[in-house]
Amino acid sequence: MTPTVLVEGCAGLASLSLAVACGRPTDAPWARPGSKTGYARALLRLAGLTRWRPERMVWCEPAEDCRMMLRAYPDREALTEAARLCQDWGRRYPGPEGQRELWMHLREQGPPGDHSAAEVARVASVQARTVNQAGVRAFGGVSLDDWTPQLRTDGTRGYTDDAPADKLGAIAAGRWPQTELHRDIRELDPIPGALLYLDPPYAGTLGYGEGDLTRAEVLALCERWAAAGALVLASEAVPLADELGAGWHAIDIGSARQGRARINGCVTEWVTMSREPAWQPAVQAGLFGGRR
Repeated sequence: MTPTVLVEGCAGLASLSLAVACGRPTDAPWARPGSKTGYARALLRLAGLTRWRPERMVWCEPAEDCRMMLRAYPDREALTEAARLCQDWGRRYPGPEGQRELWMHLREQGPPGDHSAAEVARVASVQARTVNQAGVRAFGGVSLDDWTPQLRTDGTRGYTDDAPADKLGAIAAGRWPQTELHRDIRELDPIPGALLYLDPPYAGTLGYGEGDLTRAEVLALCERWAAAGALVLASEAVPLADELGAGWHAIDIGSARQGRARINGCVTEWVTMSREPAWQPAVQAGLFGGRR
């Protein structure tokens, strides 16, 4: 049975939903540690859902900057205007020093508010220029040292002064179904027939901030949703199939990553799922012929 609902239980900026709505892996407005943009296509292939259009998307996310952006995703008019504002700011504040001045000016206006076009542009512009790890814990980082210029990603030298206008424009062009936003996956009743994707902070690594799930909670959620009839996929640093028991399968999709390489050099990416995968990635050979 094809799932009719996509649930991202640790949504962040909802990389999997972006890939589904936009028809291809699509960058979020700013980078966030643990983003699964590069693995979105592989995750959908594991589930046998490469051209999937769910009737509904459900997101659970406690961070206010991400919640504001998730609310804006289906609002094409707001995102289009936000992209225009980012382009305008890029013309008014060119170059690295201009970007820093813009970052400071927008950051001083306080934490994220509603999802109006102006606020979407402001929050996305600040977070796009905030050092990743700092940006997750506090809007605009924790100090004036948490700034970074936006380099171009197309192989040319220089800076993207209007960041993240192109990303907002791409998201605005997506085909968004009905969406729901919740704060905590632990408080959401399982949805039979849904696809639940869990991408918690990996146990034993640096957490993402508010609302982190423990390993025990991840296992309990997997069991609870699968028992209710959902297809469950969970990303973790290690396979969870042995802990979950019969009927669970673990697959390393590290070799299937698309786009830029992981900053931390990680070459494994374990996904544990509640049924046999519809696809298996190719085994990547090491330098001397061994599996890696």
